[in-house]
Formats: sequence, C-alpha cells, structure tokens
Amino acid sequence: MGLLYPSLRMILREYKKRPFESVLTLGRQNIYVSTSEVLKAFQKESLSPIFGDNSILFRKPIGCETAQLDERYFFDLLGVKNVMSMDVSDMEGAELIQDLNFPVPPNLYNKFDLIIDGGTSEHVFNIREVFKSISLMLKNGGRVLHFSPTNNMVQHGFYQFSPTLFYDFYGENKFINMQALLFEHSKYDPDTKWTFYEMPWEYYTVIASNNSLGTFFVAEKITDSSSDKIPTQKFYTTAFTGEIQSSAKGRILKKMKSSTPKFLKLALKNVFPFLSPKINKPWGLKKREVM
Repeated sequence: MGLLYPSLRMILREYKKRPFESVLTLGRQNIYVSTSEVLKAFQKESLSPIFGDNSILFRKPIGCETAQLDERYFFDLLGVKNVMSMDVSDMEGAELIQDLNFPVPPNLYNKFDLIIDGGTSEHVFNIREVFKSISLMLKNGGRVLHFSPTNNMVQHGFYQFSPTLFYDFYGENKFINMQALLFEHSKYDPDTKWTFYEMPWEYYTVIASNNSLGTFFVAEKITDSSSDKIPTQKFYTTAFTGEIQSSAKGRILKKMKSSTPKFLKLALKNVFPFLSPKINKPWGLKKREVM
C-alpha cells in the first residue's frame, strides 16, 4: 500500500478543487518517492508547501528493505493535520484498528472529508462491506479516492477491479462528481511513468494490454447518498432497457449472433478487429496525460 508520484498529483488536484481537513487512509500509505519528488508534485500542481514544524518522517513498512517517507509528511506540507489510518493490525502504527471485512462502528460515521484507498480494498475479501464502510465514514461533501489494480497484477490481492465497479456502485448509491481514469504502467516501480486515459461510464468495450492497468476513481457523497444499494452492471441494465433490445434491428442482430458458427465468428474477428477486445492503444479512449 502506498502513494507514488502520480497518486500525489491526483490528491493535490482534489485539494485544489476543495480543501479537506480530515483524511482517512485505508492502511498506512508509504510514499515511494523522494522528498524532492514530493515537492515537485506541489510545484506541478501550482501549490505552495507549508514548511513549519513538520519534520521528515521515515518508516520501514512491511515487505520493504529500506525506509520510506511517511504519508503524514505529505499531508503536513498541505497543512492537513487531522490524518488517520485504518488497518487490521497496529503493526504499522495505524490509529484505527478495524477489519474491513466487518462493519465499522457508528462512531466513525460521517467523520472524514477524504478517504484514500491506495491499494487496500483489493486485499479485503468482503469488498461489499469495504464500499459500504467508505460510504458511511465519509461526511456529506466528502470524497473517496481509489487507486486500484485493474489488470495484469496477478496474485497482488484477492481482486482486480474494472472501472465499472466503482461507477456502478457509487452511481447506484447517488454519489456525484464521479470520474474514472484508466492508467497504464509497465511495472510497479517508482520510476515508471503512468499514462492516463479518460474512462467514461458509458464505455463498455473490453480492454486488453500487455502492461499493468489500474483505475483512479473519485466520487463525492451528498445528503441523498446511500451505502447499501447493490448495483447491476450498467452495461446490462442499459442493454435490457435500451432501444436496441426492443427494436427490429436488435432482434435481428441477436438472432444473427446466436446462429453464426464459431469458426465464422473467429474469422470475422480477424477481419474486423473491433469485434474483439481492444488491444491497441488508446483503445478508443482519450489520452489525458503522462506523469
């Protein structure tokens, strides 16, 4: 679990939209860049770090041979002092000890302006409870940030998440200002740049890549937001209720697909690549930036 240079940039952008005062990180978040790279992130986002009594904090997280920057150093530079972390154990110094497989206590409801999932939720088996707890712990107007693996991270955790999971859950529970960016990187390494692509909710084509893919997602809770609505994947709700299903064209296409022999389907996909999962970048997506 940790924050790399692009993650820091995304957090700073959210701060610029609207400052936050209380932050919860799911798991301790190591910062896998140097102090100069942290300051570079501030410069790139046109923010001035606050140099006061904040000292550079290092700690040696589980699985790392060397000490890494503590996340509190980063938030100190933003002037955010109310920063807590939640973990299943106090081994790494988390303030809140909680197994996210189970409900969080009511005293944590409506408590945080920002919750950061920087690579924790994929390690929790009961993912439904994780999403519900995040929703409950956010204040109205609070935001959740997910930096999650999407593909080619086998054995990293229990799960790899498609952007539609975030869109469909938070959309069903009436969160607003949702945004997903698909990012690609060649390996999980601080020196590897991330390439970001805009990922709209209505994009349903399957994406394949030889590189690792991840999802950055942000959503905002409002008064009408809920935490326990179970979504149906929007692709199917759209298909079930959309015009194409009830139209003559839709019925014809469905009949053609079901009656086409398998060898002919394969041949057609070779001739018309758009019938297969998109493997050529940018997959029909708009490239946002590289950082």
